[in-house]
Amino acid sequence: MATGINIFRTQYLDCNDLSTQLGAWAQSYPEFVTLSSLGKSAEGRDIPLLTIGRNPDQYRPAVWIDGNMHATEVCGTSVALAIAEDVIAIYQGKNEAGSKPLPAHMADAIRGTLFYVVPRISPDGAEAILKTGRYVRSSPVNDRVHQSHAYWEASDIDGDGLMGYMRQQDPQGELAELRGDDGLRLEPPVMVPRLPEDAGPFYKLYPEWHIVNFDGQRIPDPHFLSDNLYDFNRNFAHEWKPQHEQEGAGHFPGSAPETRAVMEFAIRHPHIFTWLNLHTFGGVLIRPLGDKPDNKMDQTDLAMYRQIEAWMTEHTGYATVSGFHEFLYEPDKPLHGDLSDWAYHQRGCLAYVVELWDLFAQIGIARKKPFVDHYAHLERKEFLALWKMDREVNQGRIFKVWRKTRHPQLGEVEVGGFDGRVGISNPPYQKLAETCALRRWCQGSATHRQVCHARRPSQSKRSGSNDLEP
Repeated sequence: MATGINIFRTQYLDCNDLSTQLGAWAQSYPEFVTLSSLGKSAEGRDIPLLTIGRNPDQYRPAVWIDGNMHATEVCGTSVALAIAEDVIAIYQGKNEAGSKPLPAHMADAIRGTLFYVVPRISPDGAEAILKTGRYVRSSPVNDRVHQSHAYWEASDIDGDGLMGYMRQQDPQGELAELRGDDGLRLEPPVMVPRLPEDAGPFYKLYPEWHIVNFDGQRIPDPHFLSDNLYDFNRNFAHEWKPQHEQEGAGHFPGSAPETRAVMEFAIRHPHIFTWLNLHTFGGVLIRPLGDKPDNKMDQTDLAMYRQIEAWMTEHTGYATVSGFHEFLYEPDKPLHGDLSDWAYHQRGCLAYVVELWDLFAQIGIARKKPFVDHYAHLERKEFLALWKMDREVNQGRIFKVWRKTRHPQLGEVEVGGFDGRVGISNPPYQKLAETCALRRWCQGSATHRQVCHARRPSQSKRSGSNDLEP
């Protein structure tokens, strides 16, 4: 991992590099940049908070930007830093090289706004992902009360320092190797769901982990939260549901120290009016409502969102969709404990989930409706396009040769053939700067919001509203 500053457009930063970058800005621009800690993570790391704005204790409109609440999605950190750097440049009276200068009144609006930037909500998870490849949704901590069942736990089976994936030949396996246009096996191979015409061999795919409480016979189904309890984006206080109703919810709203730190800060700072929650991947912006159709939404809020949608589409090319209409993983089953819905409903913020890195456009997939179908309905030609992109653009970081090794419980397996960290979960290094360049829309949304004096979303319905009208 490279060490230094100004590398976040070409590399994904570990926690030390992130601290170095933030510290450099705070040291260079002490008159309007302040570095502090939002709180401590479960493993004791600081959750860094960068505040940009002169007289930060002065009560005035503020924009919140966070990234990397899901551990694998480290591109969110890079884009949050790119936004911070652009805002710092505007405070200095500068513009990014080659970009169109902002009108003076828009630059003044940005300089009159506070920016709270939390580039990494999940420092523990990001460190695990970057250093070991272990899959973590948000936090590597597993504090379940009951752990007597059989489950997969992260383990470096072949001793190479990484914990990726394993495959094992099985006539009942759900996966087969993809064939190219010439009918020949791809090298390195790509695993795809088997079809009736496939002759085999067939494979089971597992994480490169071991089984806790293994009885020697039954292999538990791999689960994305197998040895890490939390999905931070299910642990917030709006419409929270317990674990048996909502996977990843945790023990109670804010039971994870990271999410509790976010909620406590936002409650103490009611002047936050815009909230950007940066994720990957997809090339889409997801707006409220997440739990109800648009006809149940405050229509003034909806009109404001639609206007901003037009600006965002102009600047980014990303689609903007309703969370309820186009981003439910199961029909009529809303997600619970979501951060952006909490920010909208309980804090009165103009809130968005931003799914950075439009992988689908990169491999030629046309826009689907509902948008969530992009993640579930992939054809073999699209897997082939992904393989080609990996070879041509990503230096083969996704699909690699499978290596034989011996698992202490399963016997002979193969490891190492797939790594989705760079190229799927996050853009290839060569595409990172391009993805960061899409950040400019957020400046426009902030300035448009102030210049047009639009109403703060749902403010009249907020419990305990102080009638602040920034």
